[in-house]
Amino acid sequence: MEIFAFIAANWEAVLAVLFAVHGVAVAVTAMTDTPEDDKVVGKVYKFLEALAGVSRKTKQLPGESKLS
Repeated sequence: MEIFAFIAANWEAVLAVLFAVHGVAVAVTAMTDTPEDDKVVGKVYKFLEALAGVSRKTKQLPGESKLS
């Protein structure tokens, strides 16, 4: 239960760190040609969208087919 209390008390800082990590990950994947890191960032992106309450799909993520 301590982790929930910590997150509740430091919610803004936790979100800032999550989005900063996401920004660094996007920069790294943009500089590399491997599709594996794109898949990882795609999963992180989905998590952050769910956390932000985004319910509509706005773009195709790495590793997704155009029909999904």
